[in-house]
Amino acid sequence: YWIVRWDLPAGRSYLSENLPYPSVHLVFEPERAYVQGVTTHRFTHRAVGTATVFSAKFLPGMFFPFTGRSVRPLTDRRIDLEALFGMGAVTLARFVRSSTDVDASISRVEHFLTDRLDRDAEGTVLKSCARARRIVEYIAAHREVTSVRAVEEAFGLKPRTLQMLFN
Repeated sequence: YWIVRWDLPAGRSYLSENLPYPSVHLVFEPERAYVQGVTTHRFTHRAVGTATVFSAKFLPGMFFPFTGRSVRPLTDRRIDLEALFGMGAVTLARFVRSSTDVDASISRVEHFLTDRLDRDAEGTVLKSCARARRIVEYIAAHREVTSVRAVEEAFGLKPRTLQMLFN
């Protein structure tokens, strides 16, 4: 989770420049709530007035179990939380935006997400996501890994299996 708060004097603003990390975020801003897909470029946000932004940041590969859909169409896009999760998202957004209790917001978001978790019979989806996460963490920790072939060898995977894991 991450939280950003600001309180700027009238007429003042602050331009924040951000370098992305390949993660999906649930974002609760004062006027809207949305899912931000993986961002592939530097982005900016202009802070004005007084506001708080609350977000749940998903580890790479770990958003899929909550929608059962590829996150690829979310790349560089924002999707309204209600459009993705239905009316329950409206109640969640209202609570998070009005709460001053961070722990209560975290608890509410986790409960909301747990209710939407894809629980297939053998846990295949969660196992695949956990595997994808291990691969991403391995690549991040081993800078010498610069090719798909190196990942295939490190994890004993065939090219198509690796491709499908990250589809």
